[in-house]
Amino acid sequence: MNFGKILIQGTAVFFFLVFFSLVGAITPQVTSISNVLSIPSDMIIFLVTVILLMVIGSVLGTGVQSIKKSGGSLLMAYASALIIGGMLALFTLLNLSYTVHIRLNWLGNTVYDPWLVIFFIGTPIILTFVV
Repeated sequence: MNFGKILIQGTAVFFFLVFFSLVGAITPQVTSISNVLSIPSDMIIFLVTVILLMVIGSVLGTGVQSIKKSGGSLLMAYASALIIGGMLALFTLLNLSYTVHIRLNWLGNTVYDPWLVIFFIGTPIILTFVV
C-alpha cells in the first residue's frame, strides 16, 4: 500500500468536509457539553467521517479506475459521487452519532435540491480517489 497517497487523500477529504462545513452544507452533530469543548470534538467527528469516506471512496475509486471504456467509467464516476453523498445522507437520516449531517435543504426546497446537494458533496470526494 502507498501510505503517502492514502494520507494525501485523507487530508483532501478532511479539507472538503471543512469547506462544506464553512459554507453550511454539512454540520457536525451538536454536542451539549459547551462551546469550548465542542471544537475538538467536532474535529474528531470529522476524522471519523473521513475514515469512513476513505474506505468507501477507495473501493469505488478502484472500481472506476478498473473500467477501460471512457463512457462506462464516466457513468461509474457519477454513480460513485451519488453513492458517497448518499452515504452521508444516510448518516443524516439515521442520525448516527460521530458523523457529520448534511443539510439537504442547503440549496433550496424544491424536489431536486437534495439530490444536487448529495451530488455536489460526493463529487469532489470521489474525484480525490479517482485521480
